[in-house]
Amino acid sequence: MAHYQRVRQTGDARADEPFRQQAWSRVKVHETCTVNGCDATHRGLGYCGGHLKRFKAYGDPQADVPFQSARRGLLCSVEGCGRKQKSREMCDMHIQRWKTHGDPQIGRRSMVRSWMTSEGYRVVRTAGERHVPEHRLIMEREVGRPLLDCETVHHVNGVRDDNRLENLELWSSSHPAGQRVEDKVRWAREILALYASLA
Repeated sequence: MAHYQRVRQTGDARADEPFRQQAWSRVKVHETCTVNGCDATHRGLGYCGGHLKRFKAYGDPQADVPFQSARRGLLCSVEGCGRKQKSREMCDMHIQRWKTHGDPQIGRRSMVRSWMTSEGYRVVRTAGERHVPEHRLIMEREVGRPLLDCETVHHVNGVRDDNRLENLELWSSSHPAGQRVEDKVRWAREILALYASLA
């Protein structure tokens, strides 16, 4: 408690002056702000209210920023944001994004990159804002082309969100419309030509 009082009174926990037993709120070490040229009433740590706010927000009581009272009408420093500043020259929303993600400009849509469907498949959002089942995206990257509508990706172990490449197999559901021999031969030639063109 004594060191806390010293910090509140002088800004230094190891100040040479003796401890004071009365409550810190009643102790007035300084009558005015200790910043050169400022005659405002002392509020804490040797500073007036404005310089104290600068010190708490920026670590420097003489930081080149307006007092809080003058900042109330200023807008968030994040480009395109029209909200009022709260602290660190940003609005509440961008302060929260900065605290949570380390980037005040991260978009709401960028925060969630994947989710699970009710069937148990993982869907991801690509850089181009496409929503793609993750297992299909992994297989597309493996074969180096977009998958055909007749192609499916099979999970070997049956676990639908286990999208390791070794657990995925490329299947084709293409089949001839009929069961006559000439239909199957024509279909076989078509699918061989198709995959030869994709190779």
